[in-house]
Amino acid sequence: MIRIKSWFPEKMRYEYLNDMLLKIGVDEKANKFTDTNEKKKFLKRFSILKRKYVEKIISQKEKDEYENTYLILKKEPNYEIMFLGSKPITLETLLTGTREKVIEEVDGIKEYMKLCRFMKNYSSGYSRAKFLKYLHDFYPDKVIYDGIGKKYQFEQNQDTITVSELQSNKKSVSDKMNPFYYFFFDIAEISPSDKTQKYSYKDFQDVVKKATNNIFNRTDLIKYDLISDDMRHKLLASLGIKCCPYCNRQYITSWEKDKQGVQSTADLDHFYQKSTYPLFALSLFNFVPSCQICNSRMKGSNETETLYPYEEGMDEFRFRCMPKDSGNDNLVDLWLASKTNEPNKLCGLYKLVLVDESDDHTDNKHIERINGSREVFCLDEVYQTHVDAAINEMLKIRIYYSGDYAKYACKTLEDLGIGKEDEKVVSNDDENAIDNKDKNRFSESEMRDIILGFVYNGQDKMDQPLGKLMSDILEYELSLKKSYNEKETE
Repeated sequence: MIRIKSWFPEKMRYEYLNDMLLKIGVDEKANKFTDTNEKKKFLKRFSILKRKYVEKIISQKEKDEYENTYLILKKEPNYEIMFLGSKPITLETLLTGTREKVIEEVDGIKEYMKLCRFMKNYSSGYSRAKFLKYLHDFYPDKVIYDGIGKKYQFEQNQDTITVSELQSNKKSVSDKMNPFYYFFFDIAEISPSDKTQKYSYKDFQDVVKKATNNIFNRTDLIKYDLISDDMRHKLLASLGIKCCPYCNRQYITSWEKDKQGVQSTADLDHFYQKSTYPLFALSLFNFVPSCQICNSRMKGSNETETLYPYEEGMDEFRFRCMPKDSGNDNLVDLWLASKTNEPNKLCGLYKLVLVDESDDHTDNKHIERINGSREVFCLDEVYQTHVDAAINEMLKIRIYYSGDYAKYACKTLEDLGIGKEDEKVVSNDDENAIDNKDKNRFSESEMRDIILGFVYNGQDKMDQPLGKLMSDILEYELSLKKSYNEKETE
């Protein structure tokens, strides 16, 4: 819902990278042990020595053991791992690169993601017709579907191969299916043992299943369980955000405790499911701090495309609180009439809606991701529990920030020496502006917040529970007030 305006600091990225490079190297060595007990002993000793080394309570003998047995296994940042058979990516880029750096600039990553999505959805129990449908869904510019004739077309060496949905499942056209099979081999960089073989659908499925296992096995070095709880909490705390970016409802709190280090209440969500995209299991760009409700109960394994919080928010959609019956919005009169008799009745008369204020220049894909977030995190539904907060905000604006009350509040603050800040004054002797504002003075917007009951502390209003809701209501109510005042002066 809201955009995360920070990124993992350079110092944190450096610490994370070096921690992972060491653990990846040690884990690779451990996996070569044939004796399970020896492997456990090797990893346990590493854990003990690493802790002592970091805390600087290690003896010289232990230090020598640690450096000669474990530190020597640390991977270099430019160490390359292979994906899609022969595509390389360095560990530094994969672990600490931004999404743009990894997905947009690394050759083969987009094809890898397509293949992962394909294999997530594709089942060996599907018919050949459904296999063709999935090919078309993921590669519509290559495998073209004629909806009228219900035919799939694929061009190969300037020849067009056409297979209808009905024909695809008949043995008599099995030869026609082979170009589609080989097209899939090419995009997945699968090299069958016999490139001239004519495959039956079952044989094709066997090749794909084996190749898919090999593709995922190539990323065996990347394991999420290599991250310690301590590192996870450090990563969460380093972003410095205070509210879940998915729902903008729950606090994210970090603190430091003796002997326990940094702690956090947030989950570390994988924006791209690690079960679907194992290559991204340790990538910083794939870590989104979120509340447990959004991560576990709402999103779970749902792969509907949603907003990516590091790059975009729900700015084009605005919260509005309006009467359920679409009648006149006489909120103040209703409040005065019900506050002593039926104080809870007012909430039942209003509802919260998300209004689309996008224009023709807005990217349609962005709107689809907004609607995806609304669906996955049930935003339209869960926000109905906050109608009371919206009504309270509207009443403050309509009663407090109007007429004589606002004037009296401004006058009081000015008398106390904390009124509006002075304007910049230009000296006759100097072309540069001299800023005469007192440090205790507030800007007009800050004065407005004080009058409406907000305590200004420099915090981003969006980065607090219900920040977007309150901000949207405030802006809308003030725009209505401005429009009303302009009509009054005409």
